[in-house]
Amino acid sequence: MLIFYFGAVVPTYAIFIRVAASAQGNGSMNIKSAWKGFPWSARVHFFKLLAEVLVMETVVSTILFVLVLGHFHLELHDDVLKFFVKYFG
Repeated sequence: MLIFYFGAVVPTYAIFIRVAASAQGNGSMNIKSAWKGFPWSARVHFFKLLAEVLVMETVVSTILFVLVLGHFHLELHDDVLKFFVKYFG
């Protein structure tokens, strides 16, 4: 699923952004010229940025999951509270 996301969805999203930005400006760009005008270094940078965002979303989701689980699960409530007090003051 992750390969499909980075192989098909992300390039399509990048092309959409380029075409939409072009439509806001003076010229218009079609899909073919948007893909050909997207240099390899920019693609690598775009993929790295999306990977960083994916990691941040995963970390935040995990922390929220642990907090909610600790809040509603009585046995874990004290352990989660002690953990966050220990590391975050």
